[in-house]
Amino acid sequence: MNKSILYQFYFIFCLQGINTILYQLQFGSSGYKAVVYQGIAEGFPTGKIENLKIYQDVEDGPSPACALISVKVATLEDRKIKFKTLLDEECVLKNNCRSNGGGGVEEVPLPVQVSSSNQCVSNCVLLVKFGSRLESESWDSDRHYAVCEAVLISQPGPFALGGRQDSSDGILAGSSLKSYGMNRNPRGKCIIINNSEFQDKAYNRPGAEFDEQALEALFEYLSFDVEIYQNLKSRDMRDLVRTIASENHSESDALFVIVMSHGGDHDTILGVDQRNITVEEMMSEFKAARCKTLEGKPKVFIFQVCRGSSSEFLEHERRHIDNTVSRLRVDSTLSRGTSPQEADFLLAFATTPGYYSYRDEDHGTPFIQTLVEVLGKHHQESHLTEMLPEVTRRVVEKAERDGLQSYIQVPSYSNSLRAKLYL
Repeated sequence: MNKSILYQFYFIFCLQGINTILYQLQFGSSGYKAVVYQGIAEGFPTGKIENLKIYQDVEDGPSPACALISVKVATLEDRKIKFKTLLDEECVLKNNCRSNGGGGVEEVPLPVQVSSSNQCVSNCVLLVKFGSRLESESWDSDRHYAVCEAVLISQPGPFALGGRQDSSDGILAGSSLKSYGMNRNPRGKCIIINNSEFQDKAYNRPGAEFDEQALEALFEYLSFDVEIYQNLKSRDMRDLVRTIASENHSESDALFVIVMSHGGDHDTILGVDQRNITVEEMMSEFKAARCKTLEGKPKVFIFQVCRGSSSEFLEHERRHIDNTVSRLRVDSTLSRGTSPQEADFLLAFATTPGYYSYRDEDHGTPFIQTLVEVLGKHHQESHLTEMLPEVTRRVVEKAERDGLQSYIQVPSYSNSLRAKLYL
């Protein structure tokens, strides 16, 4: 059984509740939901095909009761599905999943394991299940016959290609453009640091809780292990990244670190004690020399922080609060930027040099809220560096729509990724 290749599927044409289907698929090796087989003979060792029908003799089963079967082609004929498996088996199944008007798309991620190390999985998979004995002129009462309980399609992106994972660097081969393998469940850790209550209350960041909640919901949905840390001193942030970097990430596909705070010159991040840690310090802990188990894997850092001098920041913030925009608070200015010094990093900042980054006390920051919206909606068909320009476009256009052209915000990105990153 190949444990290095996983695929992600979504249910379509599913009569039963999703929870029922997921319960049926709770088999396979520990840590996986289910196994996808190449054909009937592989999935059902005692199964037989006669006149395109799939059956097991009563004395043989049904054993197993259900399995996921990968198919080359499938067509709907009346209330039946006619298909050919990857083993070139031609079969017809009663289409149970379209009974009583059932249907529609249910986008429920399902990590599955491939049954053979040298085989791939097609874009369409059927949940084949053996039910009770059927008695009629065309069905032998001494047999258990199979029906189709659900149709699944693969997630758009690298998984649909049936690519092979190169475990040496975490990058999927098998297409013209390489993609990082994002197949495990959980995908890896998502560390969220939210500094909103400072020792000097003038620095407090009301509205930051909305960003934290939105990020937590998004990355849990994307199958990351989310850890949230609030109101850390600079020493605590430094210790945290060192601790995370020292952990074993062998079973992770990626790492996300998201920091929301104030900052200062040279891309510094402010702790709640008004002491700084630099972006470079945080990023350097995860370089290959210090964090071997993340070598070759994508490491994404997202910053909603100030990137200018603290005195300049405070002076501007008071002016914007008191005289110009009542709901918005300035989170940052930027004098110069940090870029990755090693492969497989992506840095995303809320703003570009010379611009402010804003926070709405009632809704959170435009950058984080837009980022969550875009990733949540488009992660299935687009990779990360395709989605980030859309975040920029929406943040800029939102300011224009809200009549805030004088306070335009333009997010900034810098990356050294070697492949496409699908979430």
